[in-house]
Amino acid sequence: KSPEVYYLLRTYNAAWCYGMLGERLPEPVPAGNWLYARLHGPKRYRGRYSTSYLREVAEWVRAQNPRECFLYLNNTVGSTAALEDASALECLLSPETAAERHS
Repeated sequence: KSPEVYYLLRTYNAAWCYGMLGERLPEPVPAGNWLYARLHGPKRYRGRYSTSYLREVAEWVRAQNPRECFLYLNNTVGSTAALEDASALECLLSPETAAERHS
């Protein structure tokens, strides 16, 4: 945790690259106005994420209020889990879904 690094990230509108392995959310890092996270699967590049965890990821993203968000899922070993999880996250992060959650 370095204030100097955070200052540079904000000054140059750079993103911190979050590496997420398992179903734990990292602490947000003060950075630029976009977000980049690599989700490596609940079991080391394998398996589907639970629906509850994908909801937590969507809320984690929203809480950081990025102008843009890039989520890279590579839990692809032996399955199409990354594609299924990406589709689920896309739905959870859509503006329509957000509006429904707050109505």
